[in-house]
Amino acid sequence: MSSQKRSPLLISLLKAPFYFGFLYLLHFLGQSGFAQINNFALSMGFPAIAVKVSGYVLYALFFFICAIVLVNLFSRND
Repeated sequence: MSSQKRSPLLISLLKAPFYFGFLYLLHFLGQSGFAQINNFALSMGFPAIAVKVSGYVLYALFFFICAIVLVNLFSRND
Protein backbone atom coordinates (compact mmCIF):
# COMPACT_ATOMS: atom_id res chain seq x y z
CA MET A 1 0.00 0.00 0.00
CA SER A 2 1.33 3.36 -0.93
CA SER A 3 0.16 6.42 0.87
CA GLN A 4 -0.56 9.53 -1.12
CA LYS A 5 1.39 12.57 -0.07
CA ARG A 6 -0.65 15.74 0.15
CA SER A 7 0.52 18.96 -1.37
CA PRO A 8 2.17 21.30 1.16
CA LEU A 9 0.24 24.18 -0.41
CA LEU A 10 -3.05 22.38 0.23
CA ILE A 11 -2.10 21.75 3.84
CA SER A 12 -1.13 25.41 4.25
CA LEU A 13 -4.45 26.51 2.80
CA LEU A 14 -6.30 24.21 5.19
CA LYS A 15 -4.36 25.57 8.17
CA ALA A 16 -4.64 29.22 7.11
CA PRO A 17 -8.08 30.01 8.62
CA PHE A 18 -6.97 28.76 12.03
CA TYR A 19 -3.75 30.77 11.98
CA PHE A 20 -5.44 33.93 10.73
CA GLY A 21 -8.20 33.48 13.30
CA PHE A 22 -5.53 33.28 15.99
CA LEU A 23 -3.89 36.46 14.68
CA TYR A 24 -7.24 38.25 14.58
CA LEU A 25 -7.94 37.18 18.16
CA LEU A 26 -4.53 38.50 19.22
CA HIS A 27 -5.20 41.77 17.39
CA PHE A 28 -8.66 42.18 18.93
CA LEU A 29 -7.52 41.39 22.46
CA GLY A 30 -4.41 43.52 22.04
CA GLN A 31 -6.34 46.49 20.76
CA SER A 32 -8.83 46.54 23.62
CA GLY A 33 -6.17 45.64 26.18
CA PHE A 34 -3.83 48.31 24.85
CA ALA A 35 -6.45 51.03 25.35
CA GLN A 36 -7.09 49.88 28.91
CA ILE A 37 -3.37 49.70 29.71
CA ASN A 38 -2.87 53.21 28.33
CA ASN A 39 -5.70 54.65 30.39
CA PHE A 40 -4.53 52.86 33.53
CA ALA A 41 -0.89 53.86 33.08
CA LEU A 42 -1.76 57.49 32.43
CA SER A 43 -4.10 57.58 35.42
CA MET A 44 -1.31 56.19 37.62
CA GLY A 45 0.90 59.10 36.63
CA PHE A 46 3.33 57.41 34.26
CA PRO A 47 4.86 59.81 31.74
CA ALA A 48 3.10 59.84 28.38
CA ILE A 49 6.36 59.11 26.53
CA ALA A 50 6.86 55.92 28.57
CA VAL A 51 3.33 54.79 27.77
CA LYS A 52 3.88 55.55 24.07
CA VAL A 53 7.19 53.64 23.97
CA SER A 54 5.64 50.66 25.73
CA GLY A 55 2.90 50.70 23.10
CA TYR A 56 5.48 50.48 20.33
CA VAL A 57 7.12 47.56 22.14
CA LEU A 58 3.77 45.77 22.34
CA TYR A 59 3.14 46.35 18.63
CA ALA A 60 6.62 45.04 17.81
CA LEU A 61 5.87 41.92 19.86
CA PHE A 62 2.58 41.48 17.98
CA PHE A 63 4.31 41.71 14.59
CA PHE A 64 6.99 39.28 15.77
CA ILE A 65 4.27 36.78 16.71
CA CYS A 66 2.63 37.36 13.31
CA ALA A 67 5.92 36.61 11.57
CA ILE A 68 6.36 33.37 13.52
CA VAL A 69 2.80 32.29 12.70
CA LEU A 70 3.25 33.03 9.00
CA VAL A 71 6.56 31.16 8.86
CA ASN A 72 4.91 28.15 10.49
CA LEU A 73 1.95 28.42 8.14
CA PHE A 74 4.03 28.25 4.98
CA SER A 75 6.76 25.91 6.18
CA ARG A 76 7.85 23.21 3.74
CA ASN A 77 8.26 20.38 6.24
CA ASP A 78 4.60 19.26 6.36
